[in-house]
Amino acid sequence: MITEYGVCYGNSASILEENVNKSIKNGWQPFGGVAVSIAVKWLSGEYRTVVEEGVELFSQAVVKMAEGGR
Repeated sequence: MITEYGVCYGNSASILEENVNKSIKNGWQPFGGVAVSIAVKWLSGEYRTVVEEGVELFSQAVVKMAEGGR
């Protein structure tokens, strides 16, 4: 049974990996897959719309389990 739930995140896959590895060393387990979201700031031009800035966020759920994993 899951006893605690948390989320690790980072603005790159390598930072997420570091954060998840730190959590594993503290007794957390990854749960499910990685989610990636992108926040985009658009810049409008006379003839087209272009991306001015894009920011990625990588997230991974982590859980702690009761003794015995149930």
